[in-house]
Amino acid sequence: MKLEMKSIRDRGIPDKERVVMRALARIDIGQFALIEAGYSNGEINTETGDCFWFPDKVIDEGDWVVLYTKPGKSKEKVQKSGSLAHFFYWDKSRAKWSSNSKAPVVLQVDSWSFLPPDNT
Repeated sequence: MKLEMKSIRDRGIPDKERVVMRALARIDIGQFALIEAGYSNGEINTETGDCFWFPDKVIDEGDWVVLYTKPGKSKEKVQKSGSLAHFFYWDKSRAKWSSNSKAPVVLQVDSWSFLPPDNT
């Protein structure tokens, strides 16, 4: 995995809650999605909820990726270390990570297919 989850900051506070990740290599963040997964007995389970699929954007090794739960517009900011922090927003009005029964899981999506809505 080329994207490492580091922490959930301000868990349960709707306008501050965020998942903080770090790029371990140069990546296209659009090949990653973060899902709301079920969590019980110390393990992830197959219960899933919301999903945030990141937009296409090249992120350099060592850069930070921050996904806020709240609404907002994507932006970036240079850190004191010289690396960039890339901010993304899930556009939710409520906190996602206040429950002990849910956990964020980041997935690398190398390929995919879909069916259009009008497919019968």
